[in-house]
Amino acid sequence: MKPDHGGQASRLFLLERFTLGLVRISGVRGAVPVDLDHGRGALHILVVLTFGYVALDIRHLLTSLEVYCYFTQEDLVYAFCGCGCGECLRRQGCCGKIMLAKKDGGINLQVSEFVPALVGWLERQLEASGLKGFVVGLSGGIDSAVVAVLCKKACPENTLGVIMPCYSNEKDTRDAESVARLFGIAHTTVVLDQVWRSFAELLTGRSFAELDLRELALANLKPRLRMATLYFYANQRRALVVGTGNRSELAIGYFTKYGDGGADLLPIGNLLKRQVREVAAYLGIPEAIINRPPSAGLWEGQNDERELGFSYEELDHYLCTGEAAPHVKAKIEALARQNEHKLRLPPIPDFHLSCR
Repeated sequence: MKPDHGGQASRLFLLERFTLGLVRISGVRGAVPVDLDHGRGALHILVVLTFGYVALDIRHLLTSLEVYCYFTQEDLVYAFCGCGCGECLRRQGCCGKIMLAKKDGGINLQVSEFVPALVGWLERQLEASGLKGFVVGLSGGIDSAVVAVLCKKACPENTLGVIMPCYSNEKDTRDAESVARLFGIAHTTVVLDQVWRSFAELLTGRSFAELDLRELALANLKPRLRMATLYFYANQRRALVVGTGNRSELAIGYFTKYGDGGADLLPIGNLLKRQVREVAAYLGIPEAIINRPPSAGLWEGQNDERELGFSYEELDHYLCTGEAAPHVKAKIEALARQNEHKLRLPPIPDFHLSCR
């Protein structure tokens, strides 16, 4: 890739259905097809080169760029699309879209700006879907609390929180209910204990007393039953299922495939765990929920960091800098390789029968 204006090719992304090339152009002077605002310190331009599909969702592309700029801590950046996509960019109202980032490690997009932007993103996703609302699983944890509150802000009249205890800690259910009440989120509770128990006995041919409840195949039935429950309500209400995975979890595939990983939207999928805490504090989510030890709730006493073998602080630092203690880095990279399949659509053969 040879960029114009003396820039240097920086990075190439593969994003589901298309390829996204980025070219950084530094110290730009003269005519460039984007409005610069030097008063706000514009130093770089990223040219978006898209290949693959003609009908592209430019907003999606620019959101991907925002993630890139945010986590690489680049200077203030603007973006536009090349390869004949300029008209599509203007038509979708993205021309001259600003993306903020700083080299000093500070939060480039302040939380007070980020939250309204994310609420607006949810509103646009809902409008584009043609559906009427959101359905969110409420677990009592920080991620689901943040997502539920954001959805409530984006769609006040039709956001449903679904609490789905399944041999769960009673405190989890109480915390989920307290968040729903505090923020006025309509909610319902579906107790999945008996469903999970019967399903586990049916699949294993053993009585419940004989089962090892820490067996991963059995534990993963819980989030998969919850996913089926959420889609029941979503279908019934003509709504989108909104997932609660964050960037830290997604980077290492720390979720159940077709369980809590099954969703239509992942609004906090570009937030590190520590950034989720910042957003939670801004939204007014109780400190008891913000500070509780993260747990997927797969079995009694399960703790994310104990299971992973490293802390979210170590994981977030690695994702930002590439640096970690050797044994932590090895574990993170091994998990990312092992779970890469969770982030991809099922492979399809690249050969086919003739249509004739």
